[in-house]
Amino acid sequence: MVAPVVVGILSASLALLAAGRLSGRIGYLLQSAGWAVMACFWGVQTVFVELIATDNVSNAFFTGMAAAFSLYLSFHAFNAWALDVESRPLRFMAGMAVISSVIYYPFEWSTAMAGGIVQFVAVQTAWSLTLLGYSATAGGVHVVGSEVYVPIEGTKVSIILACTAIQAFAIFGGAIASTHAPPHAKAQALLVSIVPIHLLNIARNVGIIVLVTDHGFDFDLAHSGIGKFFSLIVLIVILYYIFTILPGLYDDIIGVLTLGEDIGGHGRGGSGVGMLEKGGGASEGIASPHGPHDEGVPSVDEERDAPGDGSAVADGEEGT
Repeated sequence: MVAPVVVGILSASLALLAAGRLSGRIGYLLQSAGWAVMACFWGVQTVFVELIATDNVSNAFFTGMAAAFSLYLSFHAFNAWALDVESRPLRFMAGMAVISSVIYYPFEWSTAMAGGIVQFVAVQTAWSLTLLGYSATAGGVHVVGSEVYVPIEGTKVSIILACTAIQAFAIFGGAIASTHAPPHAKAQALLVSIVPIHLLNIARNVGIIVLVTDHGFDFDLAHSGIGKFFSLIVLIVILYYIFTILPGLYDDIIGVLTLGEDIGGHGRGGSGVGMLEKGGGASEGIASPHGPHDEGVPSVDEERDAPGDGSAVADGEEGT
């Protein structure tokens, strides 16, 4: 069970970011505070969850980077407040953080919600295997500590939360909802991202299970090598296509990466991408392309892509 203090830190951060997203100049001061609190959240995840609780150094590296990135955003939000400039990329990031967190963490922290989506994906994965001639069925929902899993009976693997692509849904959903675009364009972008991600994630699960169960592939090779490479290519292709539907999303992402030039260099030859001085001194320049786990118990998403506890999937089973 997640510690109440962790929920409290994240809730405080999201409340500040949400208020900062909707407010005027003072909103950037609220965003700065919100990102600072978010950095504390990721710091707690890094030290107490990834290093002390699970001894997962690789995950600790990524959560540590998230803490550093939060401080980066906090610094630039404070500068936007101090210089009285408007930054669309900062408002985009605040909205994305709130929406993505609201989508993801209820599943991460609620075994009931996690069990539902894990069962949903496990049933479809097992059904897909039967289409290929395998005798496979989805077992019942099991909970070990904070980890929820569903074994694919007839194979050596189980489905866990990280196998459902909920992280990708949260990130894409938050980004699409937070960018500036007509509602119909956002709806189209959601359709061409969420549906393919889900279907291709099922295909990924099936592929890893077949490689491990039927062809004797080493699990780490099938999962961490082939499976993750496949996922990366799929997400890049989908993101590129979304840019053609929502060119402003590309501008927002590039703007986040160049905040040092846009805000720090404001009035000193900064690029001005996504910036608009309240007094009208800088135009909004847009350069658009237009055109879980105990040792020895691996899962298809053994190295989790989002924060959370790592715990056993099943004795003697591999999870997908």
